[in-house]
Amino acid sequence: MVPAADVYDVVLDLPAYVSLAAILTFALLLSLYASHRRDLQRLYAWMERDADHPSADLAASEALLDRAEADLEAVFGTADVAAEPEAVSSEPTVVAPPPPPVPAPPPPAAWPPTSERPALERITMEREALQPHPRWRRLARRVTQPRALEIVGILAVVLGLAAIFGSEQLLTGQESSPGPKPGAVVPENVTVAVLNGTSVPGLAAKVGDDVTVNGFTLGTVTNSRDQFDQTVVMYEPGQQAAARKVAHDLGVQPVQSIDRQTEQVAGNADVVVIAGADRAKP
Repeated sequence: MVPAADVYDVVLDLPAYVSLAAILTFALLLSLYASHRRDLQRLYAWMERDADHPSADLAASEALLDRAEADLEAVFGTADVAAEPEAVSSEPTVVAPPPPPVPAPPPPAAWPPTSERPALERITMEREALQPHPRWRRLARRVTQPRALEIVGILAVVLGLAAIFGSEQLLTGQESSPGPKPGAVVPENVTVAVLNGTSVPGLAAKVGDDVTVNGFTLGTVTNSRDQFDQTVVMYEPGQQAAARKVAHDLGVQPVQSIDRQTEQVAGNADVVVIAGADRAKP
């Protein structure tokens, strides 16, 4: 089972990771926006340089169909008349009437108009079927305008900043309910012993007053066996979150697990504060 103190530490560090993920996502959106806008500018410049490209493409397709139809007519339009060998027979030869003349293919100008050609009509229908719906085309034109892209970029910035500050406020901000959150440290349930780690008289009592003001239960107040230059907070096993809370409220940086010698002096305290020489300075 995961200790409640470790879960509390993870919850405290979670806003930093959420903020980092939001910043990275925001940077990715900005890069995509810049790339998309650059591509649109290139497309607009290409359209201005070659405005007749669609009509030229259609004319080239019609020319290809014209040549294909002319080639097919030239190959299959006329039939070769193969001469049959004369059969040797004693019957009188019957002279067959000459075959009717085969009409020559009409010139290319005589072909039916483009709208009556099935192949070109099929290609045109397939091309139209692949195009998006006119409503989607209108929407795409409006959305891809530079002004619309700028609005999208501004909204992305606002949403990214809102996600950063909102997540931090949600996870580590003010409590919405009067009761403590699950796993939170309740100061009155934490017993704090104060040891004087200097030769300054009354320093432990002074630090003990600070402990009481912050709502913690004051435990043993006595002298330490060793001298300390810097104030330190020590904790019993499983009381790391409480020690961090005490260190935060008292403005102490070092937080470490308790040693056996200090444990013997502090008694049954959950957290021990050893006042160092830095605490004795006015």
